[in-house]
Amino acid sequence: MQGKFLKYGFVLSILGTIAIIVFAIKWANSQKIESVSITGNELLPGSGIMENLSDTLLHKANNSIKLKNIEKLLGQNPYIQKTYITHKNLNELTVSVKEYKPIASLLLENGTLQFIDSDIKFLPYLSNVNTPDVPIISGVFKNGRIDTVGIVGSLVLLSIINDSNFKYLNPLISEICYHSDNKSFELISSDVGTRIKLGTVENLENKIKKLDSYWKSNLVSSSQKPKYIDLRWSNHIVSSNS
Repeated sequence: MQGKFLKYGFVLSILGTIAIIVFAIKWANSQKIESVSITGNELLPGSGIMENLSDTLLHKANNSIKLKNIEKLLGQNPYIQKTYITHKNLNELTVSVKEYKPIASLLLENGTLQFIDSDIKFLPYLSNVNTPDVPIISGVFKNGRIDTVGIVGSLVLLSIINDSNFKYLNPLISEICYHSDNKSFELISSDVGTRIKLGTVENLENKIKKLDSYWKSNLVSSSQKPKYIDLRWSNHIVSSNS
């Protein structure tokens, strides 16, 4: 008899535990999201991201929120590459975003600009984006088509200039100009608009090394900067102040 009471008691305790768990789950699901924190954003302001989320998340019960739908909604922003949404607690969500990183601005044939990342993904200029300070790439579009040599060569140039060995040179370059008629490249400095002729894509890294050495040795402490530097020759540099 005592064994039956123990058995019934055990069953009742199990059922009670299940009931408590079910109640706790229902209670947790009924809790409303009162706060959303945004992390990982550098270009997109958190307020702009929240504009897309406030009606969907804030003051909504947990069981009514479909995280996949939220990730899909945020993924419609051209600057958001990936989104991760997690519960910080029952009343707060954390939205972590991974953004595409512009490395240059492309000058289009119609005179407008678009950002571009290292994978040649085009990113539009948006009013609510913290515009990064990146060089302009011009001359790579012709008759509505993009010149492969021009865009690839420009990205190679950016990669070389952005190397840690050229930390001084990097902020001095404001524009990369491609000339499709002879497939040559030219840099324009950001200080006084010095035009720096590089020629074709051959030996670009060596040309940038020469430019870096020349700039450090002759121009860092000089108040007068040349208007023209020619690096197309293998054994000498031509510069002019006129």
